[in-house]
Amino acid sequence: MKKILQLISLFFILGSCHDKKHEVLPLPDATFTVSVNNSNVATFSFTANKNDVYTFDFGDGERLTGILDYIADNEPIEHKHIYRKNGAFAAKLTLYNKYGTNEKQKVVDARNASVADFSYEVLENGKLKLKNLSQNARYGYKWLIGATSYHGSNWFYTSTEQDPVVDIDLNGKYLIRLEVPGEYSASMKEDTVYIKNAKNQMTFSGVYQGRTVELPLDGSTFYYTAFVSGGITEPYGLYQKLWKSANEREMFAKFYSFPNDNSMNPPNHSIEAKYSFMRQNLIKEKDPDIIEVKEEYLNRKFYNANVHPIAFWVRYKIKNELLDGEMKVRIMIYGRW
Repeated sequence: MKKILQLISLFFILGSCHDKKHEVLPLPDATFTVSVNNSNVATFSFTANKNDVYTFDFGDGERLTGILDYIADNEPIEHKHIYRKNGAFAAKLTLYNKYGTNEKQKVVDARNASVADFSYEVLENGKLKLKNLSQNARYGYKWLIGATSYHGSNWFYTSTEQDPVVDIDLNGKYLIRLEVPGEYSASMKEDTVYIKNAKNQMTFSGVYQGRTVELPLDGSTFYYTAFVSGGITEPYGLYQKLWKSANEREMFAKFYSFPNDNSMNPPNHSIEAKYSFMRQNLIKEKDPDIIEVKEEYLNRKFYNANVHPIAFWVRYKIKNELLDGEMKVRIMIYGRW
């Protein structure tokens, strides 16, 4: 009887060792599938175990890491990622747990994003030919042009044409932006163009640093800005400045005050009111530094409704420690500053 009990005990011990040897461990498996919809949203699917740590490298410069402490073993997981540019991307999934690490890679073909792109060509007499090279522009596109001296705060040209040809009438540096809306986010591209062959040019003529010069105020070395500002700590009106571009040095400044008789800060005067204030300062109450004032009707195909149709060309006398001569500038009136 005693021998029989010993044999039974040995049988259970051997059986127990056999079960542990063949126990299935929850090793990670990073196999995944992926599908891309017509908005470039990729859906990644994989199966993971509880407490697996995962890292997705989507191949477009974006990564995602997390721990799956909220799932059961062998539970299917789904993750979505938006590819904001088009191409073939090497996506890689890495799974890690205390039993080991597994890694799988797959090429994701994502070519449905709306991506803004363009080129341009400067033609004769300030003409600018824009070429739309955007991809998947399902919802249209919008061109904008502004002067770089305003840092894009005033877009005075807008168009929804595919490849517009633009007549630019003043030499200078211009910021071009093309916007292409998408289902999830808009794509945008910007570039700067330097126009040197337009019909109009702002200039300084006279003595600079002991030499007689004729300087173009087109942003190459010097540029002129005019903007409305004001509020609690400073007067409300038109600020004009002449800058040296290389070091943003202010070389000349002039200010014309506007009425500030309401609670807005600054007042929300209409574009016509701003034009009237400027005309009052320049023509009726003529600044003693002004040599000449001429009004100019602007090209409405280039300057949109945010710009008053009449601008001012003003010649000023300048005499300070840096300059001694005349400055000729164009002052445009914006509805929104």
